[in-house]
Amino acid sequence: MKAVNRKHAVIVGVIAVLPVITSVMVRHQYGVPVFDVPPIARNPAPLTTPDVQRILRGDFQIVRRVRQVPVAVQQAFTVLSDEAFEMVNPGQEMSTDMILPGVPDKRLIFAGLGNHTAVLVFEQGGYVGSVRAAIFDYVHTGGAWGAVLDDPRVTDIATLRTVIEKGHYTKWETMQ
Repeated sequence: MKAVNRKHAVIVGVIAVLPVITSVMVRHQYGVPVFDVPPIARNPAPLTTPDVQRILRGDFQIVRRVRQVPVAVQQAFTVLSDEAFEMVNPGQEMSTDMILPGVPDKRLIFAGLGNHTAVLVFEQGGYVGSVRAAIFDYVHTGGAWGAVLDDPRVTDIATLRTVIEKGHYTKWETMQ
């Protein structure tokens, strides 16, 4: 009789813990990661190429859903670009030279979140689309850097690092 009660208690315990484990796994995969940094200043210092290369050698948590991009990164993007942070997820249709009402003209490729740094890589629609990168350093008052990449195949930090090392980019005019 005790063996049956013990088995029953184990089964009930597993059933009770299973929703918690599932919730943690879903939150880890789809939720907004913890990214506790101060906001970037209104006129952030431009990052130099050596700064960008140093940042790209760091470790990053990669996110590929717009809702996973932390508010601090969205705000820094707005400061850098003077545009609202409005993007669609990878694979979703975006406005290009053909404007789709209510559909943003930017598509997230990925965001990388470091300890006090962030990388944002996205497609920009238009007559001639482009792939762009924005890099933010949240130490002290912060710094920012943005560029149009000459290689549209950037889908990860390693490829972005190579593109930057080879100088295959043009800095955004707003940051020069």
